[in-house]
Amino acid sequence: MGRTTENTVDCEGSRVQRCALIPALQAIQGRYGYIPEAELKAVCKRLNVPLAHAYSVITFYAQFRVRPVGRFLLYVCRGTACHVKGSGGLLDNLTEALGVAPQETNEEYSATVETVACFGACALAPVLVVEDQLRRERRVYGQVTADKLRSILSELKSMRESDLEVVLHEQDQTA
Repeated sequence: MGRTTENTVDCEGSRVQRCALIPALQAIQGRYGYIPEAELKAVCKRLNVPLAHAYSVITFYAQFRVRPVGRFLLYVCRGTACHVKGSGGLLDNLTEALGVAPQETNEEYSATVETVACFGACALAPVLVVEDQLRRERRVYGQVTADKLRSILSELKSMRESDLEVVLHEQDQTA
């Protein structure tokens, strides 16, 4: 056979379903918050896609992760306007407060800090975006100062604690 099309490739009679790879990876990440290696290998086998190709897709697209992330994903804009308005100091304060380096997750998996080239919200510089993985919410904070950052982190801590209380209450009700 050896026929090639845009979405599939015939390889020794087996159809390689490359068009289904990205949606499958998105589904796995939606379930786990990242792509565990065992799940990746299983989807590659199911779709007959080489593992190396899957890794090339994962590393090409910034949306995919191969390590677990925290409940809160905190993105600091590093674009020109944000840089001029102090995003470097914001990043330093954030990583110090959470005890984690950029592109890493803290030990209790409550927060992951990442940098972004630009959000395109230059009038709000410096910008911090917080995604709550549990509530599936995204909040954009503009003109973030050290005081505003402390307030944001306090709010996130309160959210985490109140959600924990709800879970514990629900467990008590079912016991």
